[in-house]
Amino acid sequence: MTRDTALKEEIENKLKEIWIKLEKKEDVKAEDIGEYLDAMVREGYIEKTNDKIVLTQKGREKAQKIIRLYRLAERLIMDVLGIQDYEEHACKFEHIISEELEEAICTLLGHPRHCPHGEYIPPGRCCITNGR
Repeated sequence: MTRDTALKEEIENKLKEIWIKLEKKEDVKAEDIGEYLDAMVREGYIEKTNDKIVLTQKGREKAQKIIRLYRLAERLIMDVLGIQDYEEHACKFEHIISEELEEAICTLLGHPRHCPHGEYIPPGRCCITNGR
């Protein structure tokens, strides 16, 4: 794995963590981002005001996409492959799901609304087209 690919995955993981904190109505602080803060600001995903972190529009869109891919991967690994210890696998898999594969997985799963933990899966284009 190249350094750029590793950085991209770590930033995506941080965006996922931010999304989950925001779902729980928790504040996101600079210390939650750690060493990736500058890179995430540079990429235009977050803004730092005082000690709080706010997702930009670009950051919200990217975080929502990542959380969708992660939760679809969880469903696929658990429901189709029957693996109960799915979280680590889903975290790795989310980074390599293309848009075409995303829609195929979502369609295969029947456009699920919730992950195995009961958390909401944001709808994708295929869900909207199919009336979810």
